[in-house]
Amino acid sequence: RYMIAPRPASMTLGEPDGRVTPRSRQLATIFKKAGFSVGLNSDMQAWLKTHALLDLGVLAAVVMTKGTSAQLGRTRKDVVMMVKAINEGFLALQALDIPILPFSMKMLFLWMPRWLVVMLWQSLLQTPIAALGIDDHINTDAIEEIRQMARETMAQLQTSPLATPTLDHLITFL
Repeated sequence: RYMIAPRPASMTLGEPDGRVTPRSRQLATIFKKAGFSVGLNSDMQAWLKTHALLDLGVLAAVVMTKGTSAQLGRTRKDVVMMVKAINEGFLALQALDIPILPFSMKMLFLWMPRWLVVMLWQSLLQTPIAALGIDDHINTDAIEEIRQMARETMAQLQTSPLATPTLDHLITFL
């Protein structure tokens, strides 16, 4: 399935060691010529860990509701749980000296009032883009990859001095 988006997706690229290399510049140029917005990131490991926690929180919440992203978006208490779980995960990452990247994720989940974040997510989860980006991951063989990502992510968070009880509970649904 595909959808014509109002604007092309943004791509984040980076090397494991944080350098900006000719290869990463070349890839950025290729994506830009294809119409994508591209950002080069000097800490892709932190970006990937942030992204993994965000994905896990959302995907686990959808699985918990035994429905779709749109159904999750219509259930405030479940979106509250999802936002709280992601917040716990991000705080635990920070306690391990792993920055939350991009900065917008830090602002959204750690600085903005939770009620506002919940409202934003309730609206976002009910869009066709959310269905395409979320529901198709759950209803395919990708669920095994998601479970593996959950095991690896939660193993790392166990080394954090901060507990993640809501995230721990939500992950059990995967």
